Amino acid sequence: MRNEIYPSQRRKDAKERMKHINLIIFGNTTLRLCAFAREKLSLLCAVALLASCASVTERTRGEQTQEFSERLAAMAGEWLGEPLGLERCVALALEHNYEVRKADLVTDLAKFNRSMAFGAFLPQATVSYQSLAYQKDPVMSPKEFSTTAAQIAMPVVAPSAWFLFGAAQGGYASAKMAADYTRQNTALQAAIGFYTALVQEDVVSALEAQCEAVREQCLRVEGLGKEGVAVSWEVGQARWLLQAREAQLNQARRRLAVARGELLRDMGFSPTAPITLSRELPPLAFPEGDVTERVLVALSQHPELALADREVVVRENMVRAAIAQFVPVVSVAAQYSRHDKPMMEGMGLPLANWNLSFNAVWNVFTGFYNLANYRAAKAERERSKLEREKTFLSIIVRVVAADATLADATERMAVAELAYESAKGKFEDYDARAREGLLPTSDALDARSAMDAAQIEVVQSRYLERIAAESLRLSMGIQ
Repeated sequence: MRNEIYPSQRRKDAKERMKHINLIIFGNTTLRLCAFAREKLSLLCAVALLASCASVTERTRGEQTQEFSERLAAMAGEWLGEPLGLERCVALALEHNYEVRKADLVTDLAKFNRSMAFGAFLPQATVSYQSLAYQKDPVMSPKEFSTTAAQIAMPVVAPSAWFLFGAAQGGYASAKMAADYTRQNTALQAAIGFYTALVQEDVVSALEAQCEAVREQCLRVEGLGKEGVAVSWEVGQARWLLQAREAQLNQARRRLAVARGELLRDMGFSPTAPITLSRELPPLAFPEGDVTERVLVALSQHPELALADREVVVRENMVRAAIAQFVPVVSVAAQYSRHDKPMMEGMGLPLANWNLSFNAVWNVFTGFYNLANYRAAKAERERSKLEREKTFLSIIVRVVAADATLADATERMAVAELAYESAKGKFEDYDARAREGLLPTSDALDARSAMDAAQIEVVQSRYLERIAAESLRLSMGIQ
């Protein structure tokens, strides 16, 4: 029989459903509003956090910049108040250069690593104290008691420790050699920077004298142009020559500022600090022998080869340490413990006790880790040998190239001096003839330009021989 639902009941059910739907819609809307507010609040909090972090970073960076600038200014006032010669520049570089200071820290770290590796051979002592208190009385033990224990353990057979210590000791020796080599490079780099700055100073002085002479000549040619003796394009050539010399002078001054800044940087000072260089130079000394003898000297004492040899020894020790992972590790330990009360009264437990233990650990299977570690150590050893051979060939090439550069610098200086003498004589002759009207003014201007260029070449080549000699000493690894 079909159940009849009266209209009043249907209306009542419809109202209940609409009420339920409205509650669902209201709940979903409320949840969306809460999620939206929570998202916006999180975004605002993130923006505020980033803004605060940025302000803290900017404030910290500003404080660091100010502190660093004040320290550099104090250093410049203390060390750069007088003219600096070559030896003084090198000494300041060895004291304040950042690479030298970093190399010293690396040496200290290697020393600490060696000390930590040596600690594996020493006894390991530990002391422990334990205090227990129960909320309720136990049945067969005191409510409160404490235990004090002291243990000393020492490895007896640990082959890997020996090889790891050997590797750490080799690393310390390599770090010391690298620090010495860094000092050598820094000294030679400071010397090269010193000579480079002197070259730029001489170039600036020469260009200043040339600008003054060309200015006078330009005024004279302009006067001849007004009198009709010189044509207009000769006057233009004189003005062009003056403008070209002034542009070269400005470029040389900028290069001088860069050269001084690089020298100051190598010395550990601010590149913008004022500096005055002394003209007192030590006598020029060349490494003895021909190129073959110089190559043999470099191969016998170059620090890079010594470092490569040390690296091979370190990798050999790492291979042995990897092999030792397959060997059992044996150790002994002694322990003394004392209780303030017996754990169980009336059970006859001692208050103090000595324990002597003998331990042997053998890693039978470690998921092929030891085998992979051994193969990796062998590959590293072969790589270090290849690096040593590469360094061997690189040193030979560098010495040959530096020797050729030194020979080129010597010949260049001699040729430049002859070219300048010839250009100077030619200009004096052409200038005298031009003044008498026997030669065009343009010929005298061309001779002037050639003489100025030859003079700059002489100035630039004056210290190139010293720079080449220092570069040769660097390639040979000698001080």
